[in-house]
Amino acid sequence: MRIATKDNVRVIAFLSEFTSVLTSKFPKGIDFILLFGSAARGEFRAGISDVDLIIQVKNESDMEMIETYSESVFWKLDEKYKTRLAEICSTKQSDIFGSVEKSVKLYKPFEVIGPNHIDWKNCSITTPSLGVLASIAPAYQFAKKIKAEGKIIYGRNMLSEITVPFSFIDKIKGAVIPILISIASILVCLPFPDKGLKYGLKAVLYSVDDQLYIIDSDYKKKAALNLHLLRSELGEYGSVRLAKEALYAKKNFDQIKKEWTYADKISFCGQALIFILYNNLLSFLRFFAKVLNRFPNR
Repeated sequence: MRIATKDNVRVIAFLSEFTSVLTSKFPKGIDFILLFGSAARGEFRAGISDVDLIIQVKNESDMEMIETYSESVFWKLDEKYKTRLAEICSTKQSDIFGSVEKSVKLYKPFEVIGPNHIDWKNCSITTPSLGVLASIAPAYQFAKKIKAEGKIIYGRNMLSEITVPFSFIDKIKGAVIPILISIASILVCLPFPDKGLKYGLKAVLYSVDDQLYIIDSDYKKKAALNLHLLRSELGEYGSVRLAKEALYAKKNFDQIKKEWTYADKISFCGQALIFILYNNLLSFLRFFAKVLNRFPNR
């Protein structure tokens, strides 16, 4: 794992102790712990990044016990290492909005799953209990992301089992998810501007990965490389200006949330939705152009 910042040093230490405590408590109960996302890429930012963890247990009957204990340890270590995950992840929030986030499982700190909840060979979710976005997540994109950046930090290495399926329906699913997040960001931004802005940033950067996936372009581990790649794929009509702004804001969120006015934050969330819709359209047009070019002229 590449260590690029002090935040990454913190999150690596956090994950190391979290894994050690959890597996010491349940030495025979956990099949594996999978890390992916910004922490796996070495791009973690305290106060803006979440931690993408999947904990697969060996017996479904142990899920609730392991999840309850894991959450308790998770929040204690969050305070100890100052990873500021409580500002991002929903399940520690006690306000009304936090309870809504928790009920739909937005930004949960991790998922504890049973042995049959995810079909890892096809990277498909087989249970609806993993939340709204998980239930519509495209298998192709999920598989590609896990293959590219996933790290097993404990237990059985199942990464070699994963195949990358293809489905046009998955492309549509991939396009829908950042749209839903961006709509949520607008609604949330009105009463909670900083939280709404975080959703807006997430939606824009998430959409870049989705649009590369729609186009069938290679996924890179680093967000900046993906922006450059998307810009070259979309050509003269495409733009990644807002995505560059989102990447900068994510890396400097504590500064940005002070500098941007309430109107600036709402404006960004509104622009995020337009950006996503427009680039989704261009991405599908680019995909169909590639498909047509595969056929010889008659």
